[in-house]
Amino acid sequence: MKYLIPKEFKVCSFISNIRRSMTLNKDVAIYLFVQNKLIKSDQVIGDVYNKHKDEDNFLYMEVGDLPSYGQF
Repeated sequence: MKYLIPKEFKVCSFISNIRRSMTLNKDVAIYLFVQNKLIKSDQVIGDVYNKHKDEDNFLYMEVGDLPSYGQF
């Protein structure tokens, strides 16, 4: 999936948008990874992009989900 995101967006806002497009239980937390590193939710997307963009000028992220509250 491709997204066009304003650079001033925070990661937590982007996660909220992703969550709305997925059908997940309320007890499932979503995490974003770039180059196998967890991205902090308080970071600005523009900073993440500048630090981790690929040679083709795209930022590739992976979404991970885990049950929250210790439920596995």
